[in-house]
Amino acid sequence: MGDAVFKDQPPFLANADIPAWLETLDVLEEMTRDGFVIIIGRSGTAVQQDVIAQRDFLLRVQEALDELHARKAPPKQARSLAPGLLETLTTPANRRGFYTLRLEYGLEAYYRRHYIKEEKRRK
Repeated sequence: MGDAVFKDQPPFLANADIPAWLETLDVLEEMTRDGFVIIIGRSGTAVQQDVIAQRDFLLRVQEALDELHARKAPPKQARSLAPGLLETLTTPANRRGFYTLRLEYGLEAYYRRHYIKEEKRRK
């Protein structure tokens, strides 16, 4: 399933469609309940627990970005969510800096694309 499930690292969010991603994870979770093992792009295989963890992470991201948007926060502020979100993952210490930067960039880009641009389209 390529990059639908990440283990021990944050996903790249800049080009993501979180609602569609969550739908995909629902299908994958059902498959893992039926005993399938999912082959993922970066870390080998994923089982049901990994799929659930990915969905939970994306739901936390979406909720945090929704809260920022409700406060009319500027896009750069989305970067400040990265440390708290990373705390929910078990990441190798030697990769933490890289994962922080990747997540910061992805959060800001996602926020700009899905919250700011949509708002401008509605005006």
